[in-house]
Amino acid sequence: MTVALGGQLIAQLYGQMSADEALGPTMPRLLLGARLRRLRKQRGLHRQDAARVVGSEARLVSMELGLIGSLLDDVVALCDLYEVEEHGTRVVLVEMARQSRRPGWWQPFRQLIPAWFLPYLGSEQTAGVIRSYAVQSIPDLLQTPDYARAQLSSLPDKITDEQMDLRVQLRMRRQRILHSDQPTRIWTIIDEAALRRPLGGPVTMRRQLEHLRGLCTRSNIAVQVLPFELGGHPALGGPITMLRWRTHELRDLVFLEQLDSAVYPLRPGDRDYYRHAMNLLGTQAPPPERTPAILDQLINSM
Repeated sequence: MTVALGGQLIAQLYGQMSADEALGPTMPRLLLGARLRRLRKQRGLHRQDAARVVGSEARLVSMELGLIGSLLDDVVALCDLYEVEEHGTRVVLVEMARQSRRPGWWQPFRQLIPAWFLPYLGSEQTAGVIRSYAVQSIPDLLQTPDYARAQLSSLPDKITDEQMDLRVQLRMRRQRILHSDQPTRIWTIIDEAALRRPLGGPVTMRRQLEHLRGLCTRSNIAVQVLPFELGGHPALGGPITMLRWRTHELRDLVFLEQLDSAVYPLRPGDRDYYRHAMNLLGTQAPPPERTPAILDQLINSM
């Protein structure tokens, strides 16, 4: 049996999110995966024990990590295996499975989004806190349209003008999470080299720095600049992004973007390692209160 959940229960399940986010697939997938994993462990079952009812261990792992939508029959079968007898619990899990298969708001842009970026995109849009270290360019969520176009144009893949327009639109659409009623909190550390790299030319770069300067006044955005003279530091290997959700039921997500792929470290020790690296960077860079003055210096030197 399936039951349509009303807005009040949706809010209880998915926390303080907008209606669009609640009805998207990412948070239902993540919460369903976390609850299925917890139920399996409560029954003392290994993944191999539960994999037979969903077809394979790889599929079970993907469900528990929230990487894929879950079939209703699979969730019902797992509820039977885990001896979930409470009717309300089963209804909630089945409804999560139903919502985990809804198309995301990004569907019109799907042809331009690589498969390796999709898990991050959905997670970014439902995160409560996003921490990042940016090396080569200013973070996507803090870019102006002209700067985004220049940065996207520097990538090696060849696309049409129409595709470029869609990519810029997608990037700007992602930024809505910064300006919602309950905006996502951003803490980013930007390498000074990224602020001095003149993407798009002097006018585009100046407007980007002025835009970043304005964002520093927002209570939900903290920007630090890692200076040239620091030399070696814990994140020389590349950019780091960490997402924390509004519910403690979900684990932090680490996202390591590369040129044409990404790595999602999943072990608890990996999350601790990158969290420690971000904390060290935060202590080595000047505090956010000094960032407006640093940006003013860069703007005035152009």
